[in-house]
Amino acid sequence: MNPFDLPGPQFLLIYIIFAGLVISGLVFARRRAELSPSTARIDLSDPYLIAFLRGGEKEVLRVATVTLIQRGLLVRDGKQIQRAENASPNSVRIPVEQALLKKYARSGKISWMFEDEGLSLACEPYARTLQRARLLPDDYVHRGRLVRLVIAIFLLTGVGFTRVMIALDAGRTNVGLLIVLIVASLVIAAAISFPRLTETGKAMIFDVQTLYGGLRHPVSSINAGPASATSAGGAGVEPMMLAAVFGVGALAGSGFSFADGLFRGQDKRRSNSCASDGDCGSSCSTSSSSCSGGSSCGGGGCGGCGGS
Repeated sequence: MNPFDLPGPQFLLIYIIFAGLVISGLVFARRRAELSPSTARIDLSDPYLIAFLRGGEKEVLRVATVTLIQRGLLVRDGKQIQRAENASPNSVRIPVEQALLKKYARSGKISWMFEDEGLSLACEPYARTLQRARLLPDDYVHRGRLVRLVIAIFLLTGVGFTRVMIALDAGRTNVGLLIVLIVASLVIAAAISFPRLTETGKAMIFDVQTLYGGLRHPVSSINAGPASATSAGGAGVEPMMLAAVFGVGALAGSGFSFADGLFRGQDKRRSNSCASDGDCGSSCSTSSSSCSGGSSCGGGGCGGCGGS
């Protein structure tokens, strides 16, 4: 039987199943294309690189700010910070740390760092490094995602609007619900096609959090002062890496009491605007199930779709 000749409620059910299969296939194809069989090579000892992978430039700035405050190079006063009197950009060697010390030569709001072009430029090398490792999408990955989305759009609109045209030619105008399903399926397909990380990037985040998971257990005993083992920039490797891998909220103990609520206002605004691509800088970004296959394509009512 020709599925386009089915009654309206039955065709709606068929289209929901079809849309679910197309969207599931879109997710599967993206994961297969972007998951590298070989392990990407990046410097796992660089906390700022890991922070960028986990949450982008904002996470780098958060980790760098906490690090500089902990080292006494930045001073916090409520929701404002300022470079310490004895500090200068030349006292550090990491570009993002130098940019932060230049930015806050005078007291300013913490939120200003997220709007500063100079700080964004200081974070760009991390993005390029991760793109070369195919942990973040480069132009090649973007083109592949776009091609797959175009194919999905062709299938979803082709089947849906073919039925709409058949219904309209037959003089039936109760096609509103079908059009809603078509639009909903297109929105879902577009939303899942362009996550911030590649599948290899998500796998890398999971591996890094597993690797450094032991840091979370003795967190209260982590040395808040400069340690003998140092990481990029001179701060103790353990607290820097803990913040990079799990976020500054993972820091605990009296030595990091200043970090409590440091970015709370910005985090709230960010979580409200965070898209489903995982741009949030939390450990949940490692989830490999970025979409539920298309079950949200709708369901429910079997109203008009041009059926008899």
